[in-house]
Amino acid sequence: MMDEMIDEILETGYYTYLEYGGTGRFDLGDIKKKYNVNIEDIGKYLVSRGLVKLPQFSTGNPDEFTATISMYGISFVHPEYIDNNRNQIISILGTATGEMSIMELLGLDPKDFQIGFDLAKEFESEELLVARYLADDVFITLSEEGVQYYEDNKPFFF
Repeated sequence: MMDEMIDEILETGYYTYLEYGGTGRFDLGDIKKKYNVNIEDIGKYLVSRGLVKLPQFSTGNPDEFTATISMYGISFVHPEYIDNNRNQIISILGTATGEMSIMELLGLDPKDFQIGFDLAKEFESEELLVARYLADDVFITLSEEGVQYYEDNKPFFF
């Protein structure tokens, strides 16, 4: 039951994340009703596993918790989202010269800046990209590891 509940929480978090441009917060009110669980404990579990970011526990009400799903959380319920974005970015940067806007590369609207930011951070942590962060965009180039990833996977990109 715990796995089912966590999957349901992360699914909700994923769709909220996409709907609100990476800034959407979700709460666990419906989860409490459905599974009759302690929200504070579930929130702490999600935070301790790195499945969510920006957690907020209510100081006056232990049944109130909100958060945003993390890239790590997304990787549990929709790994293809991260894989598809990684491959799209690497395949385009592999043939580009110089840096590119992640917003333009992924066709993201300005309201979706947080998504571009989060993806850049994810692939930078995987050492595939070098990123330059601005207030409203992220400019990216392939790192040496990213170039190698592109070369190793080139046949699959075309």
